[in-house]
Amino acid sequence: MHPMKVTSRRFLPAKGCYEVRLEDGSRLWASPELEDRLSDALPRDELGRLRAESEYLHARDYALRAIGRREHFISEIRQRLYRRGIGGAVVHRLLAELTDEGLLNDERAARAFTEERLSRGLIGPFRIVSDLVKRGLSKEHARRIVAEVSPPDYEEEVLNRFVNRSAASYRRKLADEIERALGDAERTNKLGGKPGVIRYLRAKYLGKIRSKLVNAGFTGELASRTARRIVSEE
Repeated sequence: MHPMKVTSRRFLPAKGCYEVRLEDGSRLWASPELEDRLSDALPRDELGRLRAESEYLHARDYALRAIGRREHFISEIRQRLYRRGIGGAVVHRLLAELTDEGLLNDERAARAFTEERLSRGLIGPFRIVSDLVKRGLSKEHARRIVAEVSPPDYEEEVLNRFVNRSAASYRRKLADEIERALGDAERTNKLGGKPGVIRYLRAKYLGKIRSKLVNAGFTGELASRTARRIVSEE
């Protein structure tokens, strides 16, 4: 294989590296340490090293831009790099370097993630713990972080706001559904008369609200208690 000609070379201050254009039209990045190797024609072995270095530099640039926007988990950057077709050896090297440099830190990312989730409102600790585990933390580690980051009485305050905001709407819908059901004589008789209709539809709404809160990450006990506050107007 004949040497590949270098048609142009320029330094990219924002990236801290050189951009090298080759005769085949490709553009590769090279670190300043490789400057003395960027001759007018690159032999096969030098070209291979340059391509590998370019892949690494592009991957690092992409990762740094992502990290600059917000904290990322190691697993997130790994997945993003793989989706871009970056080779496993480059990903392994880059993640190790970014971790050693303190630019990737799962503890820090988990705390930022938890704070952001808590600010959303109706989300419970179980859901946040589950989300952290999916991002690579152990369950024990995730529980500790959520417990440390959550404000005192967080669950009680969030559920109180949920009741204040949603109770009137749920009760109105329940009353309307009861009224419609009572207007259907066949259905009313099937459910055991008016008491049966009310009992059935209240149980339906209790289950609906409880399911919503459990899915949001609250314990079954808290979810059931909150549902009773709404449906029973406690």
